Amino acid sequence: MPKQIQKEQAKAKEEDQDLGTRFAAHWTADENANRPLAIPDIEAARAERRKNYAAIAKDYYNLATDNLEMGWGPSFHFCPFPDPTESIDAAMTRHQHFLAYIMGLKPGMKGLDAGCGTGGPSREIARFAGVNVTGLTINALHVQRATKYAKEEGLVGEGPGQVQYREGDFMHIPFPDNHFDFVYATEATVYAPSLEAVYTEIARVLKPGGVFGVYEWLMTDDFDPKNAKHVEIRQRIERGDGVVNMLSVKEGLEAFRGSGYVLLNLLFFHGTATS
Repeated sequence: MPKQIQKEQAKAKEEDQDLGTRFAAHWTADENANRPLAIPDIEAARAERRKNYAAIAKDYYNLATDNLEMGWGPSFHFCPFPDPTESIDAAMTRHQHFLAYIMGLKPGMKGLDAGCGTGGPSREIARFAGVNVTGLTINALHVQRATKYAKEEGLVGEGPGQVQYREGDFMHIPFPDNHFDFVYATEATVYAPSLEAVYTEIARVLKPGGVFGVYEWLMTDDFDPKNAKHVEIRQRIERGDGVVNMLSVKEGLEAFRGSGYVLLNLLFFHGTATS
């Protein structure tokens, strides 16, 4: 192997290790070693992480984005597979089209993708519905890649069927009140330290009568916060995905309604739950 290639590979490995160390530092040594912990200790660590949600999300996606794009493509979310012969790309696209359809998006509307990742859903929804989408992400790498992909597809702009991307925190959205016709989030607001707070902030930038659609990542209502095994499983999911405050379906619905929305449609795509 040529020395230059060996040198580049060694540098890439060192950078990956640095990113991994940086992300792991947000969890305790016992958590990183998967040692059993008492529930109060886990909850105390989670409370501290909620204060640092922004740094954790940035560090997670700096570490994980290359692997996510390689395995998932440009859309970092789950989707149902009613047809076992359907490809991942087709299923993802259908899931995004369904969101645009059920939200009632119309050509010419302007909206926000809250937590847009590298922009797969925003580009597809803009094309499909003829709307303009601004993608907001806390991660600078995502802004760079999403903009690059949109330019390659000829979609950058402020008109119908076009997109643009901006770095920012969806807990403090950098737009004025009553600004967007619609906002959506595809399994992104799970990274918020408080669902009610992020839903309320999203409501602020919606025009009167605007619509918010969200694919939320929640636990079923079988979750028992006093059950050590349940708490351990939640803790491992949070650590594996850079999440600081995963909630149950019941808690998610309470946050949604507590933010002043009128619930028009409620669908469960994975597992079962009650409300």
